[in-house]
Amino acid sequence: MVDYPELGPFKIGDNILGDLEVVGLLGVGGHAYVYECVDTYVDAKLAVKVIPNVPGRGKELLKRAHAEAKLLYKLSHPNVVRVTTARQVGEKMVCIVMEKLEGLSLRQFLRLHKRLTVTEA
Repeated sequence: MVDYPELGPFKIGDNILGDLEVVGLLGVGGHAYVYECVDTYVDAKLAVKVIPNVPGRGKELLKRAHAEAKLLYKLSHPNVVRVTTARQVGEKMVCIVMEKLEGLSLRQFLRLHKRLTVTEA
């Protein structure tokens, strides 16, 4: 595991939840890291959102991450990423495994187009 907070708890080549090998870091948010992974069992690219338990936050962050995972798993819509599974790893983190989408992020799209139309929004 990497000790540098900006890179998150994993580095390239690490395994998440057993069969998911980290290929790279896709992004960092307010409380989570999103990694590109390969499921070595079925040879599929996936995204894994890792929400680490920050010292001093107790179990509250893990409870919120669990609630997020349950909600995302239940959602089914063409405009919402599909979650395949989620797991809590001890008291350390919650991992949400989802399909890896290709294309521009919202931030990248807005840099190119400056604003969204009402329909796009």
